[in-house]
Amino acid sequence: LDFLSNDDLTEIEVTAPSGRIVHVRKAPLVDGGAVMTLTDISARKRAESALHEKTATLESVLESMHEGLNVTDADGNCVAFNSRFFELLELPARHFRTGMPLSEVLDIQIEIGAYEPEDARRRLALEAHDKPFTFERETPGGSVIEVRGNPMIGGGHVMTYVDVTARKRYEEVLTQARDDAE
Repeated sequence: LDFLSNDDLTEIEVTAPSGRIVHVRKAPLVDGGAVMTLTDISARKRAESALHEKTATLESVLESMHEGLNVTDADGNCVAFNSRFFELLELPARHFRTGMPLSEVLDIQIEIGAYEPEDARRRLALEAHDKPFTFERETPGGSVIEVRGNPMIGGGHVMTYVDVTARKRYEEVLTQARDDAE
């Protein structure tokens, strides 16, 4: 406990043999003395640890999904993406940041040729309603992506992105075979 001998404001955390975690704060007084407070922060530390574990689990789940994922909050800001989102939509992740407005996300997609301006306006209009939506879009590379949006309690949407290219090509083959048979 060397910190007791110095005259500076000092804060440390100490783990007692019982496992309790104590925050110790020593503040010097002008007359040369000091005031020391000890606060049991064990419950807070357990809650922080549980939150860290839950966050790590959620991040692992999001990155393990086959679907791309984008989540917007009630204000229309993108609060979560997974890497599959960028992969499926052929987007450079470096242009995106958590918290950016969906309108900026769409503007970037327009700039790089991944979205037509009219399609982006329609997409933004869907976000304004608290109703589920589904549509398909084609990427610049020719993949067909199914986009599903579901409203969240409190506002915002969870959007999932699935590559349905193979299914669409199969449907085209079936349609052509049916037309040829007629």
